[in-house]
Amino acid sequence: FSAESLAQTSRKLLVVEEERYRLLAHNISDVISRHSRNGAIQFISPAAEALLGAPAALLLEHGLFDRVHVADRPAYLTALSEAARSGDERSVEFRVRRDSARDHDQERASSAEFIWIEMRCRPIDAMSRSLANGVEVVAVMRDVTERKTQEQALELARMEAERAGPSK
Repeated sequence: FSAESLAQTSRKLLVVEEERYRLLAHNISDVISRHSRNGAIQFISPAAEALLGAPAALLLEHGLFDRVHVADRPAYLTALSEAARSGDERSVEFRVRRDSARDHDQERASSAEFIWIEMRCRPIDAMSRSLANGVEVVAVMRDVTERKTQEQALELARMEAERAGPSK
């Protein structure tokens, strides 16, 4: 009888703890995701919809990868793979296609809007590194488009200043 009571208490505590994590995942503005080593998404938080304009369900498996700018895909996959392999945190910036509201009402617009994302990822369980194929990675993603735009403007201004040469 006491073993059954203990098991019920454990299950209740587990449900409460899962509910806490679910509450955090649903209310944080950054996107939290869980990836397999090959980049397939197993979980993505609801914040992804606000960030990318697409339902989270469409981003599962390789749905997010399909939105990553073709030129940035190797860096995206390398960061996930290296985090899984090395057990260390990796950070990468890449462009990803964001849907506008009208994309869901009609055919996808011909000019896609790309935003810059910073993704920090690390293995979920450092002890599972030895199981190379079984390692999953958790990632936190945020929009850094404004910062990238400012960096590009500064670089352009620097190049213009260099081209103008020293003033006398």
